Amino acid sequence: MNSVTIKVMAVVLSVFVLLMVGSQLVYSLRDSRETEEAILYTVDENKSFKGMFVRDEKVIQYSGEGVLEFNCTDASKLSENSVIANVYENEDQIYCKKQVEKLTSLKNDYEKAQNPGTSNSVQTEVLRDKINQQYMSLVRDCDDGLYGDVYSARKELTYLLNINNILTRNTVDFSSEIEALDKDIADYSNRCAAPIDTVMASESGYFASKLDGYEGMISVKDIDNLTYERVQSLFSAEPNVTQNAIGKVIDGYAAKFIGIIDKTNKFVELNLMQSNSLSVRFSSSDRVYTMSVDSIRPINEDESKYLIVLDCSQLDKTLLQNRFENIEIIFDEYTGIKVPRGAIRFKDGVKGVYTILGQEITFKKIDVVYEGDDYVLTSQTSDEDYLLLYDQILVEGVEKDDD
Repeated sequence: MNSVTIKVMAVVLSVFVLLMVGSQLVYSLRDSRETEEAILYTVDENKSFKGMFVRDEKVIQYSGEGVLEFNCTDASKLSENSVIANVYENEDQIYCKKQVEKLTSLKNDYEKAQNPGTSNSVQTEVLRDKINQQYMSLVRDCDDGLYGDVYSARKELTYLLNINNILTRNTVDFSSEIEALDKDIADYSNRCAAPIDTVMASESGYFASKLDGYEGMISVKDIDNLTYERVQSLFSAEPNVTQNAIGKVIDGYAAKFIGIIDKTNKFVELNLMQSNSLSVRFSSSDRVYTMSVDSIRPINEDESKYLIVLDCSQLDKTLLQNRFENIEIIFDEYTGIKVPRGAIRFKDGVKGVYTILGQEITFKKIDVVYEGDDYVLTSQTSDEDYLLLYDQILVEGVEKDDD
């Protein structure tokens, strides 16, 4: 083959390659289609708003001298004329009293641990499991900053270790420890003094140590007559803590939670759920609480704003911490493959979308589990006839009516 022939063949081959590349480029430009990848998406219909707790409360006041030692904890029940707090001359007397209680409890643990009836009824493996569990509980309390629980966890762990020492014969007698504790208890007891005064509950109810200055601004009976302006003023009011206030008594276990909401279909539906339970979550806690709808009514002139009143029949330290809370009403949650509404087509009366892989276009069915404004969610499946995760959905480039 001479050089001329080779040159001619090279020119022909180059022209052929250019024609192929050019045709593919023209085809791709003409066939430019908008696509969207099928991804997994989660949507919830939870609704949030800011609100405030309304309770019937009475402030506890004490104007005398001395240091208070409370006999009750937050959310604990008070009966009429029960002792809320003892008053001592100084903090040292309270400290001595606490030390006597602490050391007496430790002494009782030593006596209980060395009691033959205790050690004889305990199995070694069970005891070791309890020791490990109590140790992990102590570590978690420290890590979580629950220092109020650390002492009780350490006390229980010490008691279990004492029993273990007896079972393993490392220790058979705590007489010396008990004798030393008796001396310390006697020393602290001699330094203790009787309280100089007491603070009594004038009525029954539930105790709360924290005051926020909103006590008395609104009561439960005022809710029916609330106006939009009144609610707004409550939310922006400056708190005013009563002088000499040391706590408050809450009349009853239940409370109301009020807030202003926009008119939405989901909230309107709540009117049909009155007396039914709702699951709610507050911003200050991960715990889910149960509440019910008391009422929802328009509260401004154009009825674009509604007053929502929820019934809360639970009471704990978390619910007493804050007067105002951001609350989330938990409705339904949906997870599925997200499909642009504009990509939906019908083929032979079946709803679906077109997908593209290379140059191949395929119709895939969808099973709608949720409908949004501009998208739907279809159930996730492994069926090849349905839209699959990461398929390329054709948003444009096919006729809307493919019947």
